[in-house]
Amino acid sequence: MTIAVMRDVKAGISTINGIQNPKGATVMDGSTIGNYVTRKEELHSLGSQKAGIENSKPLGDDLNPRTGTGTIIKTAVFVLTNSRIRTSEANIVLHKHMNSIPWKNFDGNFLKDYDENDIKYNPVIVFKPSKKKYYLRTDF
Repeated sequence: MTIAVMRDVKAGISTINGIQNPKGATVMDGSTIGNYVTRKEELHSLGSQKAGIENSKPLGDDLNPRTGTGTIIKTAVFVLTNSRIRTSEANIVLHKHMNSIPWKNFDGNFLKDYDENDIKYNPVIVFKPSKKKYYLRTDF
């Protein structure tokens, strides 16, 4: 497994009264960006206990047998799905570094994952080329 540590993205903060914080706030706040392939393998190993594909909240622990000290890690994992990669140049670069291959824009059926299972979205506007109409799809 490869782990990369990077600087968090900062975003400016201002209130309705116009008070601003020049230091900004960290957007990711210590969360983890996950690889889609790794997440699929993790879910497959869980069998009927599998959870959602896009987000998870894993809890890990470690005990050093020499010193007897323990570590507990809890983080929020946001998996780089096509929809997330498509929205950000930074996510395209992250995907390339995670998988050693460039991301190619997927123009196929974005409502299905690689195993042809429905991806749960809420709600989605779908274009039907045969009818040349847009539909609001909420039955995910």
